[in-house]
This record gives sequence, C-alpha cells and structure tokens, in this order.
Amino acid sequence: MLGEKVAPSVSAVLSLNALVLWTLVSIAVEFSLQSGHLTIRSFLKTLASVFKNPLIIAIFCGVAWSFTGLSIPYVIDEPVRLIGNSATALSLIVVGMGLSEYGIGQGLGKSVVLSSIKLFIHPALIFSLALIGLGPVETTAIVFLGCLPMGVNVYLMCRQFHAAEAVIANAMIITTVVSSFTVPLAVAFLTRYFGGLG
Repeated sequence: MLGEKVAPSVSAVLSLNALVLWTLVSIAVEFSLQSGHLTIRSFLKTLASVFKNPLIIAIFCGVAWSFTGLSIPYVIDEPVRLIGNSATALSLIVVGMGLSEYGIGQGLGKSVVLSSIKLFIHPALIFSLALIGLGPVETTAIVFLGCLPMGVNVYLMCRQFHAAEAVIANAMIITTVVSSFTVPLAVAFLTRYFGGLG
C-alpha cells in the first residue's frame, strides 16, 4: 500500500513493539499485584515474575540471538516459522471464543470510546509528534501503523491478566471494521501531504 521505502521503518517499529509493550505491561501489572509500594523486595519480586513469563523469555532470547549475527539452523527455523505463521489465525480464534463468552454488547460504550481514541486521536498525536523530527518516510510509516486496528496482542494481554477482555474484544471488531475506511483515507492524506513517497 505504501511501497518498499517504508519497509525498514515499519520493521523497526514492529520489532521493538513486542519487546517494549509486553515487558512494560508485565512489569506494571505484576507490580500492582504485589504490595503496590516500591520496595527492593517488591521490585525484585516483580522482576522475577516478569522474567518467568514465556513471552518475555522468548522476546529476549530472540533479541539476544539477533545480536550474534548467526542464522538459525533450518531444522529449528522451519518448524518455528510454521508455528509463527499460524499465530495470527489462532489468536483470532481465541478472540472469537472470547466474544462468544462475553457477548458483543458487554462494555460496548467503553469499546466505542477506546476505538475512537485508537483510530482518530492516536494517529493524530503520532503525526503531530513525528513532524517535530522525523522525515516523510518515517512519519508515513509510523502514522500508518498507528491507524491500524487494535492488535490481537492487546486482547491476549487482557486474557492473561484477566482485565477488560470483553471491552477489548469488542474494540477489536469495531476498529477492524472502521479502519477499512480510515486507513485508505489516512494513506491518501499522507501521500498528498508529502507529495508522494516516490
């Protein structure tokens, strides 16, 4: 949709997103489940809980491996790749199961507010901040990512931490439907604003 020029910027954002998002959310939730007061004991207990999380372990192992510069052997890489390719479909099945559990109407008002923030305020804020120091290609890439519907990783976090599952499941549906109209409009705006990306 945007061409190959934005691919490096998109890849950089996506590779850091999981690392930062899962780590910070896990730390915040685990800390709140402790005493809520910052002590050395609670801090160490929080870190221990975070780094027992298989997702966090996998993220850090992947980052550490990337610094070695070594390629993953085929016998390991191919099965992992096949599992990874099925992750999105399986995640969407989980979301569907959640919707059947909670129903679409539950928490719908909050879902609409969240969806509005995600699809309108979020991209506008990203665009405003990006204009301060980023070029046209980088700005286009991150604003485009900001316009996308709410990701399934947010719902998976809610399931893991038992918080607002119904609200987020509804918001995922709303943002997916609405973004089919807003994303093309955003791309047209960015292309016109920057005079195309060549």
